[in-house]
Amino acid sequence: MKTDRNYRIFFLVAVICIAMLLSGFSVNSANADGYPVGSIAYVNADTRLNLRAKPQGEIIGDLAHGKTVTILSNIDRNGYYYIRVNQTGQECYAYGEYLTLQETGTQPAKPEVTTKPSTSITTESSKYKEGEILFVVSKQELNLRKKPSRKADRIIYLHYGDTIQVVSSKVKNNYLLVKDLSTGKVGYVDTSYIDFELEDSPSYETCHCSCKACQGCLRK
Repeated sequence: MKTDRNYRIFFLVAVICIAMLLSGFSVNSANADGYPVGSIAYVNADTRLNLRAKPQGEIIGDLAHGKTVTILSNIDRNGYYYIRVNQTGQECYAYGEYLTLQETGTQPAKPEVTTKPSTSITTESSKYKEGEILFVVSKQELNLRKKPSRKADRIIYLHYGDTIQVVSSKVKNNYLLVKDLSTGKVGYVDTSYIDFELEDSPSYETCHCSCKACQGCLRK
C-alpha cells in the first residue's frame, strides 16, 4: 500500500513538471519570432499592405511601402500584429511578413491608455501644406464629406488617381479639407486614403484609355 501511494505521488509530480515545461516552451515559442512590443517597423510589401479590423478580418485600409508602424502586441498564431500607424494614429491588425523592424527606435513605447472615442473634433499635427496637390490612393470609392467625420454627409465619391488640392493644412479627426480638381467640390477626406504620389501610374505614351487614373496622370 505504501509503495502504491509513493508511486501515485511520484506520478502526479511528474505530470505537473511536464505540464510546466510544456507551458514554458509554448510561451517562449510564441514570442521567439516576433518583434518586441513598442518597436518601430516599416512596410516592406511591394504593393500596399492591407490593414484589418481583426486578424484575417475585414480590410479597413492599407499602407504604402516604407510607411512606419508601432508594434502593440506579440505576433499571433496567424502571423498578425496589432499595430498603430505612425502617420495617422490608426490602430488595427497587419500581417507580420510584410513588416520589417527598423534598426533604430526599438525601445519599448510607454503603455497605451485606452479611452473611449471622443465625439468632439480634435486637431492633429499635420504634414500637409496649403495648396499642395495630393492623390486618392484608395482602390475603392472614397467619400468627400461635408464635415471631418465618418458620420457626415457625402458630397461626392472620389476614385483612385483623382487629384485633390489641400485647402487647409489642419487635420481634424484624421480628416483634411481639400478641393477636388476635376469638379471644384470642397470637402473633407480621410487622410488614410490619400498620398503625395501614386504607385504604378500609367504614362501618357503607354496608356490610351480614358480612365480617371490616366486623366490624373495627364494633369501633372
